[in-house]
Amino acid sequence: MFDPWVHVRYFLRCLGVLPSIYEAEESNKLALIYFCVCGLDLLNALDQLPEKVETIDWVYSHWVENDDYGGFRGSAIYRDTGPYDVPNLAATGFALQILVTLGDNLSRLDRNKARRFVARCQRPNGSFSPVVGFGEEDLRYCMLAMTISRLLGGTAVDSGRLFEYVRSTLAFDGGLSMSAGGESHAGLTYCGLAALKLAGRLDLREWQPTVDFLVQRQIHYGDFNKRELENEYADEDDNGAFNGRVNKYGDTCYAFWCLAALELLGKADLVDAAAVKRFLLEQTLSPTMGGFCKTNAPDELPDPLHSFLGVAALGIIGTPGIAPVDVTVVLRKDRVV
Repeated sequence: MFDPWVHVRYFLRCLGVLPSIYEAEESNKLALIYFCVCGLDLLNALDQLPEKVETIDWVYSHWVENDDYGGFRGSAIYRDTGPYDVPNLAATGFALQILVTLGDNLSRLDRNKARRFVARCQRPNGSFSPVVGFGEEDLRYCMLAMTISRLLGGTAVDSGRLFEYVRSTLAFDGGLSMSAGGESHAGLTYCGLAALKLAGRLDLREWQPTVDFLVQRQIHYGDFNKRELENEYADEDDNGAFNGRVNKYGDTCYAFWCLAALELLGKADLVDAAAVKRFLLEQTLSPTMGGFCKTNAPDELPDPLHSFLGVAALGIIGTPGIAPVDVTVVLRKDRVV
């Protein structure tokens, strides 16, 4: 049985005293706060969050702009560091998700500059770089750019070029990958589909091979495939779990990436919901600390990322005590009009 309050206590504890392993993650604190704040929101416990106004002020301290565009940076500790003190898509996305969750109307940022920031990050091939002018490209930044666009009420991105870029990463087995000809990956598959959905370019009729790839990420060791247990990555306790790539261990976060991607395609009912729920609650949930671990390895500890995605995955399949999830922007469904 799912007990929401053990997870509420976990998220509140992380917000109050960050686990030591994350103390050096200054540039990722917006992400950590997002996981905890939005986790509380999915658990209908946002009223337990102290200092909401102070949290909103802290998020806005990350805003940085120039004459042309603006966005949020990863850390507010070091200011005025010249060309390196620039906004990035990840920080901007997490900042907006936190603000929207806390009920802020975004009136303290320049929406037009934020929209121009997203547009400036789009490359000629339709992909997005993490900052204006340089950086790697992959489907994560496409998803982040379109999430920001949705929360801002639209931006001037080229959805046609975005569609062509996403399609260029389609692998032979239906999954999406880092680049053309790469290995398919469930997390990247979600990112590409979410980006297209947010851009209004997701035609469900075109993605049946992707449905097959995602459904096959759920692990089943029945009598008909016992030989799969001979694989060094096989673990019979992973029954019902999802993996991100072929022949990998079950992982809490892929329950979300796969379920959310299938939800985008209108096919989440094809998975064994009872089996994935059993895996999450019996294998990766921490009953004493609260939260979820990455895997069921005995030395694992819960962390904010997997805890939030574990809760969100349970929300997708319909678990009492968890609010419905908007899988396009990964927020509580009633947060975005």
